[in-house]
Amino acid sequence: MRWTVRGADALGEALADGPVVIALWHEGLLLAPPVLVRLPAPVASVHSPRPIGRVGSAHVARLGLAPIDMRPRQALAGQREALRWMRAGGALAMAADGPSGPARIAKAAVVEMAAAARAPIWLAAFAQRGARRLPGWDGTLWPRRGPALALYAPGPPVPDRRAGPEAARDAAGALTRALEALREEAAADAP
Repeated sequence: MRWTVRGADALGEALADGPVVIALWHEGLLLAPPVLVRLPAPVASVHSPRPIGRVGSAHVARLGLAPIDMRPRQALAGQREALRWMRAGGALAMAADGPSGPARIAKAAVVEMAAAARAPIWLAAFAQRGARRLPGWDGTLWPRRGPALALYAPGPPVPDRRAGPEAARDAAGALTRALEALREEAAADAP
């Protein structure tokens, strides 16, 4: 694939200032790793312990990202590992609508993780004209050879972690709108 990447320099500057949470839609999980690995900080990605999540963990590890499992009954352990990763200078990539949808509706988990890490949210969208969509709730984009586009942009503000669940839900709504706008821009500009 031949990538056109926009916004990486600004994201690189943000990474130089400290940890960052990168939010993307679940549909872009197969396109994301080859671009995320090029960022100037190591990137970890969060995965479900389900069978497809384990496949995703192996996929990203092969491409140079660090997988972090978020097991429902051991969520606190996964969150601690993610926070340690970010405090050591890494970025954390999360599918805002994962692991099981609904598609393109952000959950509060991204906002809560960013608040716990005192990190800004950055958005990532990926597109490739002619990419096939896999069946399933998210319509995963199946990469093909040729040109592809990656866009990065600053996300909405992160509320203070003590602001409560209502503030996190409101921020998740803002994240949904911002990510969807970036996804639409990427789809319109896809090479």
